[in-house]
Amino acid sequence: MKTTIYISLIFTLVTGCFSDQKKNKLSHSNKNDISYNFSVLDSFDKYQGKNKIFKYDSTKIFVGASNNIHYGFQQINDSTTVIYQKVISKWEITDTISFPFYHVEASDINGDHYQDLIITYGMTGAGGNSENICFIYLPTIKIFKHNKFYDLPNIHFEKSTNLVCSAWFSGPAHCQSKETYKIADDSLVFNLGIEYCPYENEKTPIQTIEYYIIKNGKYFTLKKIKSKHDNLYNTFATTFWDSRN
Repeated sequence: MKTTIYISLIFTLVTGCFSDQKKNKLSHSNKNDISYNFSVLDSFDKYQGKNKIFKYDSTKIFVGASNNIHYGFQQINDSTTVIYQKVISKWEITDTISFPFYHVEASDINGDHYQDLIITYGMTGAGGNSENICFIYLPTIKIFKHNKFYDLPNIHFEKSTNLVCSAWFSGPAHCQSKETYKIADDSLVFNLGIEYCPYENEKTPIQTIEYYIIKNGKYFTLKKIKSKHDNLYNTFATTFWDSRN
């Protein structure tokens, strides 16, 4: 009886050693650079400042840094992303958004010379439009905070005019638009927009450009130009900023 117990103990110890060796090999050979025993906070610490997306099974994370602030995003499913920021050397959950993330870019989008965060959650339309959730950096409290006014497609800040710009591009057979906004404290105020529409059909080869404003949720046409010439698209493309590149 004693002999049987000793054999069982020896077998357990041996198989346990092989099991540990197997785990160690897996943790060092994972192709996604995420440890086998996955931990969100440990991964944030390990890859902080990399500005890169990492994947582990069904979990996707992004780890980056801007303005000397470290941040990390964890996409836990197709409709939820948890936002972490490192506050006083400790990772804290600062927000949750109801979207996945496709791409993350640090860029100054309000002209204050600090990097803000553009989180792209989808690429749509024939023009490859980026749909975004934007976090503005607040230097007084050293944190990124979601600002819904900046959740604009293809957003960027135009230094030459101090305007926030947005656009919706389409294929050659559909209308497309570009819009500009003035910064008013923590919000944006619509400034001016332009829409270009190509030929309606071969029988009526007329292009249209329309300048417009939006005030109190209402759309107002300021000027409309129609032409049979091909130069209207170039007028549209070079208005507010050159969008041909």
